[in-house]
Amino acid sequence: MFDGEKLGGYTEEDTPNPISVYGKSKLRGEEAVCSLLTKFYIIRAGWMIGGYNKDKKFVWKIIQQLNTKKEISVVTDKFGSPTFTKDFANGIISIISTGRYGVYHCVNEGICTRLDIAKKIAEYLNNANIVIKAVTSDYFSLPAPRGKSEALINHKLFSMNMDNMRSWQEALKEYLEDIR
Repeated sequence: MFDGEKLGGYTEEDTPNPISVYGKSKLRGEEAVCSLLTKFYIIRAGWMIGGYNKDKKFVWKIIQQLNTKKEISVVTDKFGSPTFTKDFANGIISIISTGRYGVYHCVNEGICTRLDIAKKIAEYLNNANIVIKAVTSDYFSLPAPRGKSEALINHKLFSMNMDNMRSWQEALKEYLEDIR
């Protein structure tokens, strides 16, 4: 939804400026909800971690590569906010229980790169033998442009003294323990 130029993380108050069709479609969806309803919750997540049986996200792909390869290449020039599905679900319940409608960010604490996540996965799985090579996003051809940062900050939850999202490292560790 954002252009990816802000490196410190986007808050709910930042103006969306999508650079891809996907981002524009998400923004149009939010705009439709806002124009049709006076009471709504829009809750934004970051890079998802979770999905126990049909996971096709980044973390699962890295786990598979760590189990089958001697070297993997991981992007180091894109920043984001991991969001564990279990924590996100609990966050949604907390937000809805307030009755305070609006737009919220609900991500695990911390901003990182994909490389940071891959290194943590290797550490938590005791897989020190694999070489994790840092590459730029140009190394992979992607069908749509992506900004440098997709990082979000839970500013509204923090201001309401409700930001109970733990660090992405803690959440990732629990996920990896759960799938073993």
